Amino acid sequence: MNKKVVKKAKKNTNNKTIKTIILSVFTIIILGSLLFLTFKELWTEKDIKNNNEILVSDSDKFEKEFESLNDVLVAEDRTYLSININNPNPIKYIDGKSLIEKIDNKETFLVYFGYAKCPWCRTVIENMLSQAKEYNIENIYYLNIEDIRDEYILNENNELFLNKEATEEYKVLLEKLDALLDVYQPLEYLNAKGETIVVPINEKRIYGPTLMFIKEGIPTLKTTGIPENINDPYQYLSDEMREESKEYFNAIFTEYNNTGSDTCLKDMC
Repeated sequence: MNKKVVKKAKKNTNNKTIKTIILSVFTIIILGSLLFLTFKELWTEKDIKNNNEILVSDSDKFEKEFESLNDVLVAEDRTYLSININNPNPIKYIDGKSLIEKIDNKETFLVYFGYAKCPWCRTVIENMLSQAKEYNIENIYYLNIEDIRDEYILNENNELFLNKEATEEYKVLLEKLDALLDVYQPLEYLNAKGETIVVPINEKRIYGPTLMFIKEGIPTLKTTGIPENINDPYQYLSDEMREESKEYFNAIFTEYNNTGSDTCLKDMC
């Protein structure tokens, strides 16, 4: 083989090597770009989700929870009251476990028990929030009690029957808040003679609405905020009733701000 042929063969080999390197680099760039775009899209979706969760504050969540039922039909002739939730408001969501921890840690705070479908809660919630704003209340912890409580009914033999078991946290709260809680309202039925038979339930209960002042871990004051002369939770309060409701909440907020008085007020002890 002459030298020219050898040189040409080496040149062809070098050209193939360069082409292979260029192709490999190009392939790596393409695959890298695809991977980058894929992970960027996934990261962006996750980032947007996280940001949305951050943007939805407890204040926004509470407003949506209660206002979403405005004018919703409950029965043939009843609708949920249309209410306006102040936003921003001092509501901070809390679960049963965290609430128990705050009590055990002997903290001082306000807690509100209720839920959006509770008609009595809807009757007075505007008053509570408006007075909280007036008294510069920054935090009211909110425990939604709709699904955590037990439920008793009468069976076909008019015997007391536990229809739904309470959560363990709720049972603990009954013990820790016992001093301020009311008894479970008894159930009733008519016997064969048309007489009303009352079946007591030997248990305390956390009713909604309840605003409670916990002082150094001790349940100190509570109020429902419900005026005395109202029997229908689906009716709007009169001006006089509204002022009465506000007075109940004002008393709680005053005690909380003072954090020192032992005053025992009507509807609170």
